[in-house]
Amino acid sequence: MKVYEFGAEHEKAFAMFQCAAEPWWVFEASAKAMARDYHVYLFIADGHDEQGTTFVSIEKNVRDAADYLRKAGVFHLDAMYGVSMGGASVIRFLATEDIPVDKAIIDAGITPYPYPHFICRLISFKDWITMMLGTKSMTCMKLAAPPERWTPEGEDPEAHYRRIFEFEKHHFSPRTIYNVFWSTNNYAMPDPIPPVDTKIEYWYGEEERKARKNDLTYTRRAFPQTVSREFRSLAHADLVLMFPERFYREVTRLLKDRMREETGMSRHDEIRASYRTLGKAGTMYDGIVTRSTLLGKLMDSLIWGLDAEMAAKWINDALAPIPEDFAGKLLEVPVGTGVLTMPLYKSLPGAAITCLDYSADMMKHAENRANAMGLNHISFVRGDVGKLPFADESFDIVLSLNGFHAFPDKDAAFRETCRVLKPGGIFCGCFYIAEEFKRTDFFVRNIYVPKGFFTPPFETKERLQKRLEVLYSRAEVHTVRAEGIFRCVK
Repeated sequence: MKVYEFGAEHEKAFAMFQCAAEPWWVFEASAKAMARDYHVYLFIADGHDEQGTTFVSIEKNVRDAADYLRKAGVFHLDAMYGVSMGGASVIRFLATEDIPVDKAIIDAGITPYPYPHFICRLISFKDWITMMLGTKSMTCMKLAAPPERWTPEGEDPEAHYRRIFEFEKHHFSPRTIYNVFWSTNNYAMPDPIPPVDTKIEYWYGEEERKARKNDLTYTRRAFPQTVSREFRSLAHADLVLMFPERFYREVTRLLKDRMREETGMSRHDEIRASYRTLGKAGTMYDGIVTRSTLLGKLMDSLIWGLDAEMAAKWINDALAPIPEDFAGKLLEVPVGTGVLTMPLYKSLPGAAITCLDYSADMMKHAENRANAMGLNHISFVRGDVGKLPFADESFDIVLSLNGFHAFPDKDAAFRETCRVLKPGGIFCGCFYIAEEFKRTDFFVRNIYVPKGFFTPPFETKERLQKRLEVLYSRAEVHTVRAEGIFRCVK
């Protein structure tokens, strides 16, 4: 085994186990990304270390890693990650080693077969033949994994594959290949498996969902606290090999969850606390919409008939459809000043977020707020909701807070937000609904419309439900006074 260390200046320790048949340098970008915050230990197994060794077993891989950590004076790990064969190493490590791990990520981790011994041998022999063909022939290698799909951005596909092929040709021996497949699918686990006080996530790509079903079932039986995460449009080992920045954000999210547990604050509590701070420090609009100023509280009560509990409910309900671990693509339209959503986006470092608004002034406030909060996973686009500048089925979630009552062409806005949403995606948010609270209707009709703040015609709850049912496979609408909150699935 060879161990590469990065970020030695940090106190927090992060261990990484690689997958089979890959050289160490394909993990370098992700390891270096993690080294911004962690002392990273990247364990490269025997047979992969370019030192003439032969892979023996998962058991030896785990034992060697644990011995290295102890000799380095590491007796506690903040986080551990392993992909495929490396995920098997994480499972074995948690079950057998005495080094506590706070958080563990098992990315498409392989688990022991439940089959008779002779069947396992036959499967290993079949896998050995398949891998021998793939690693000894550039043509077979390209057919199995097209370079255009599996070359990281910024690298030349031909040069990248040539380098991997040369590694496998000269260092990945037939004995290593067989031992990898046999041991990764048949390593020993204690019986019973001792309970561990580790928060565990099992990751897998959408394209490998079926292949990982049994592995996930085994992992949940072994460690009942395991939470699964599926990454849309990704395949086996895709995240760590192809998207190091997103990989970094996902692990960072896991650490943030730990901090949240220690403080006892929920995501909702964190967001509400941010509203109180941002609303007071921002524009008059910010103070009103967050109910963080005296004027905001008076308007909420006088015009909208909302007390503090009801005001918190409509915001929370509108944002609730967005998963706490969301890591897909989200479009917010209109973003306004971002006072309601930037605190939410801070809790979603793995997401790719696009914020659109027609008003350059409003969007500038949002962009400044994002910059001040250090949010680098958000892009800002000026545009018209009635003609969105995005391709069909571009986003996993479309969020719209308090926008539709102001849009001049509501039909176009509903069509466009549906068009850019992926099948199975979520459309959620809120806006003013007529005929639910007479006092609000009076102020809208006599002040908000004449001033140009709101634009008729307005939806009623019944009309909105029917409209959304035409566009979406499932639609839910409820109200808090005159705030209509909706959640739809395409």
